[in-house]
Amino acid sequence: MRRIASAAAVCAALVAASVMSAAPASAHVIAETATAPAGSYTVVTFSLLHGCEDSPTTSVTIELPEEILAVTPTAQWNWTISETVVPATVEGTSITERTSAVTFDAETPLPSGQRATFDLWLGMPDGQPGDVVAFPAYQTCEDGATQDWVGDEAPQVILTEPVEGGAHGHGGEIIPDQGGTAIPGEHETEHTDVAATAADPLSRLLAAGALLLGLIALIAAFTGRRGSRDADHYVPVTEPATGDEPSSADSARPDRSGQD
Repeated sequence: MRRIASAAAVCAALVAASVMSAAPASAHVIAETATAPAGSYTVVTFSLLHGCEDSPTTSVTIELPEEILAVTPTAQWNWTISETVVPATVEGTSITERTSAVTFDAETPLPSGQRATFDLWLGMPDGQPGDVVAFPAYQTCEDGATQDWVGDEAPQVILTEPVEGGAHGHGGEIIPDQGGTAIPGEHETEHTDVAATAADPLSRLLAAGALLLGLIALIAAFTGRRGSRDADHYVPVTEPATGDEPSSADSARPDRSGQD
């Protein structure tokens, strides 16, 4: 019965996501990543569709919910990135602050007829399938106009069933550093160490094979050069004459047969 309920919740979430992605045609900023597993690390792509009427866009700010403690923005050409950091306290952790918003400032204003995307690597909050995580967005344009995409028009991501063994599946905790970058919990670190240990024998085997091949190539090259030198110094040996044919030494001797 629980499996049927979970499947129904996921289906409902996907249907709602498709409806929302098609509904806000008037919105300027949307989340192209419609769904994400609860408690997972994922990249959410936000899309800026156009400017303020005909005015180019100069900045976009994406606000993060309080439940999101880890964020890493992806570098974007033509955009300078800054983060708003606020105090935060999370029970059972050493967290003292979190990133509450990420702002992308255009070095050259983006023309109204052009589209831009902004990627944020996030630690999604825990929740139930179908829960909505909203990211209010604020757009500023060259003529001073602003657009606030909040409430129903805010970019949204719908949570789906948690992935077994995901970021929070084995007790790992999201511990962002001062810049908001997440640091894996102790179990994630253990998994990384095990993977590195497993890969170590293979690396040694490959290195030994490469060394052996190099040694064979060196021996072959040395043997080839030595053979070439022997060929250069080779002097053919004249075979002695056979039969009745006189040798060159016999031809040079005087004939004394008549003197006897």
